Amino acid sequence: TDSKININFKQGVNIKDLYFIDLNGKKLEPKEYFKYENTLEINVSNLIEGIYVLKIVSDKEVNKIKIIISR
Repeated sequence: TDSKININFKQGVNIKDLYFIDLNGKKLEPKEYFKYENTLEINVSNLIEGIYVLKIVSDKEVNKIKIIISR
């Protein structure tokens, strides 16, 4: 991705926390994110190019997704 990520999830999931972890283990917050019915739109324009792990903590589970930002 270059500036936005869209992630689909199950209806009724309550997102409690969302952040990125860089390859050095540093926790980084996205610029902003919006939750729609069953989609998250995450603005990553504040992150530099590189590989990150996106960690999404919900009331039901914790998900980790590898994200590559390239511009």
